[in-house]
Amino acid sequence: MEFNKPGPNKRVCAYIIDYGLASTLGICLAILLETKMAAWTNCLFYMLLRDTFGGRSLGKLACGLKVIDVKKRPLKISQAIIRNIFIVLPVLPLVEYFVLLKNQQGRRIGDKAAKTMVIDLRPQIKDAVFFWFSLVFAVIFLALWLVLIMYIYKNRPLLLYGR
Repeated sequence: MEFNKPGPNKRVCAYIIDYGLASTLGICLAILLETKMAAWTNCLFYMLLRDTFGGRSLGKLACGLKVIDVKKRPLKISQAIIRNIFIVLPVLPLVEYFVLLKNQQGRRIGDKAAKTMVIDLRPQIKDAVFFWFSLVFAVIFLALWLVLIMYIYKNRPLLLYGR
């Protein structure tokens, strides 16, 4: 059984959606619970476990992607954590992107370590379209974060400077 390799723009778009949702939810939790730890914890756990829901995070679901084992089996939780550790560490997402571009199978370091691969369930949608979707989602999330940070600055400044 042959699978379609997704283009890099689809994968970046899925990442932006996942990171944007995790960060936004984390900031909202920090406001509600009045602690920054909620934001960091939420973002970390979501980004590590995001592919454990049938191999599809919310970003992958939106972009028509799925993570599977290289032997074409469903993804295990341990594999999801291993493949995503490389995404949550600072600077490595950029390294991962360049590895993804150079790899013939479109696998990044995390995919190789976890013995996984990402497949495109909707190859009929051109990869170039997702470049523009990525820009739109990035702007939306940046605007949302700016509004939330302005709210924190005005109403809960200790979240920015303390605790």
